[in-house]
Amino acid sequence: MSQLEVKDSPYAALKLPDFRKLLLGRLFVTLAVQIQGLAVGWQVYELTKSPLVLGCIGLSEALPSLGVALYAGHIADVHDRTKIALIAVFGLFLSMIGLTLGSQFMSGTPLVVLIFSVIAFSGIARGFYGPAVFGIASDVVPRPLLANSAAWNSTSWQGSAMLGPVLGGFLYVGIGGAWTYGIATALLTLSLGIFLTLKNKSQRIINRDVSVIANIKEGLQFVFSNQIILGAMALDLFAVLFGGAVALLPVFSAEIFHYGPQALGFLRSSTAWCHAHSWHPGPFTNQESCRSYIYELCGWFWPVYYWFWPLQKLFCLTLFLDPEWHAGLCRCVHSRHYISAFDA
Repeated sequence: MSQLEVKDSPYAALKLPDFRKLLLGRLFVTLAVQIQGLAVGWQVYELTKSPLVLGCIGLSEALPSLGVALYAGHIADVHDRTKIALIAVFGLFLSMIGLTLGSQFMSGTPLVVLIFSVIAFSGIARGFYGPAVFGIASDVVPRPLLANSAAWNSTSWQGSAMLGPVLGGFLYVGIGGAWTYGIATALLTLSLGIFLTLKNKSQRIINRDVSVIANIKEGLQFVFSNQIILGAMALDLFAVLFGGAVALLPVFSAEIFHYGPQALGFLRSSTAWCHAHSWHPGPFTNQESCRSYIYELCGWFWPVYYWFWPLQKLFCLTLFLDPEWHAGLCRCVHSRHYISAFDA
């Protein structure tokens, strides 16, 4: 098979053993994190009945994660990314054990305090996990197959983001919070085992003498000098910002729909459903075609959302009128534009 045929094959990246391991390891991590997110949201609302406290959950994780993000990127540049990913996943593993034991032996305000502390710690771990695991992809996948591997990474993430909350909701109903965290811990254990077998064959030159400030400055200059990357990141920023309302979904599930965590799981997974609605027959040829496609898919959304707001008590309708669904659609479309621009 010629190099061109390999590049054009939709399964080209999957033929690489190390990429398959990376994909499977990421899948288990994402499933565990999604299950944890649902269980934490429902458990905290059960304990506090406070929408404000629910909103603070995301803040307690985002602040530590953002605080270490730039430094974590520097570390991923100058050290073995596989080892960094292993340490980060181990940190998530310890966090999940803390939630499991806390849910089993604690209750009330002490449990809420423990949950927030553990979430903050896991935020630090995820801050290092992201740059490392995305860097590993470029280490194990040849440059001609990067776009193909990115497509498989996106598909894997969307699938686990859709399955994880639904699975977490039914687990919480069936076996309770502590055992739900236990299942997530088992998934992280599998991920640790997979990352341990991953062989990093990167030929990149590591300059350990570069300073943190210089490395971060160089990265920021690159982002702000590239309009495609800056535009894609800006769109994703606002999509995540407005999609953050998903933190309040336990209130809707419990107080408006009068369902349990299983309904919450379907609501939280609705953001991944947009992937099926963002299909495009080919790569975007230019920014104008991408912009037109976004308008076609998303331009009608907000009027429909507010016209049908009185029907929000219909649970099934809400799955398709969820702001997080719209935010996910924007992320999916801009990702296709991003990949197409570099694949041209």
